[in-house]
Amino acid sequence: MAEKGAEESAKASPSSAEKLLPRHKQDLDYWKRNAARLRTRNLGTGLLIGAFVVGMSVQSATPSCPSNRSESWRSWTTRPGSAS
Repeated sequence: MAEKGAEESAKASPSSAEKLLPRHKQDLDYWKRNAARLRTRNLGTGLLIGAFVVGMSVQSATPSCPSNRSESWRSWTTRPGSAS
């Protein structure tokens, strides 16, 4: 009789893993349903950041002055109104 009571009390209180099992199942279902949408968002964000980085690197690599430096130097050193 004492053994019967011990078994019932052990069955009555689930372990912490058993308590968390329904929550884990809910999380798994959520990720299964929303994985494609999250993957698409991550891809879009990655492309946006990549385009920004490539644009900044291209902008910093291109010179801001004209490519013909002798002509640009002449225009900076001559006074307005003087003939070259």
